[in-house]
Order: sequence, then structure tokens, then C-alpha cells
Amino acid sequence: MIRINRTVFIIGVIFVILLSIVFTIIDNKHIDRLKQEYHKNITDAENIKSKIIKVEEWHGVSNIALDNGDRYFLVGADNYSYSKADLFDYLVIGNIIVHKKGIDSLWVETPEGRFVFVVGKSINKDKR
Repeated sequence: MIRINRTVFIIGVIFVILLSIVFTIIDNKHIDRLKQEYHKNITDAENIKSKIIKVEEWHGVSNIALDNGDRYFLVGADNYSYSKADLFDYLVIGNIIVHKKGIDSLWVETPEGRFVFVVGKSINKDKR
């Protein structure tokens, strides 16, 4: 059995804790930067029907740029009626995103069809 010096163990634990704190700070700064760059939440938007020209995903937040010049951030959404339930699977360059003012749902038009999601929620969990 390997014996580890108590001092080495304590230094190792402190190092891991400090490293975790540093990575958390970096991660939060990155998310804050993305929110500033893509400052609009899509659920607050007017009517939208535009083609996706850029997609960036980071820890459950997706940032999209549309061909009309608007940029939005989206939190995750799932619709278990589909084989690919995650909204992020449909946020692909070239697909069209549609949102009507005053509702929290949106749909994505792809070559395969139209896919509906409620922003920030999982729906139709009983379908799995």
C-alpha cells in the first residue's frame, strides 16, 4: 500500500480546490461575455422568422446569429416527441428559427420538417 505524506496530501487537496475555483471563474466570465455579445433573450423578441447563420453553444446556453442581423441567447429546451429531443440538435446553420411575440415557444424549420420547443423547458417526457 502506498503511504502519502500528510503534508503532500493537504497541499494536493488545496491545489485541486484552487484549480476548481479558477476554472469556475473562467467559465462564468465566458458565459457573461456571451450574454453581453448576445444580449437578447429570444423569448423577449418580436416576431422572428430568420435563417441561422452562426451557432455557439456553452454549458446549456446557445447563442445564435440570424441573417436579419439579430443575435439571441437561448437556454436549453427538450421535446421528447422527437428522436433527437434537444433543441441544440436543431440549431444548425441554414435552419430557420421562428418565434411569435408573447409566447415562450419557438420552432425550427429544417429540411426534415418543423420542430417545436418551449424555451427553458422539457416537454412530452411521457413520450419516451
